[in-house]
Amino acid sequence: MPEAVRVVARFRPSNEWQAKTRSGEGQDEFKLDFPDNKTISITCPDKSGRTKPQPFYFDYVFPNTATQDDVFEQVATATLDD
Repeated sequence: MPEAVRVVARFRPSNEWQAKTRSGEGQDEFKLDFPDNKTISITCPDKSGRTKPQPFYFDYVFPNTATQDDVFEQVATATLDD
């Protein structure tokens, strides 16, 4: 029986323009945290300026340091083995 659909998320590093834009005064700052390989936590200020992490869950999460080889090994290898 085929395996169920897996949902994975890959996050890339900010490019130079994004890093400059977010570091400017008055810009909404957000922070990505990768507490484990199934969770991404995004923290950004609400309208009142308070921040609260919002977790999102996936079958697998690749942090912004993941390489193409990491993704291939985790995602495609199992498909090729079938």
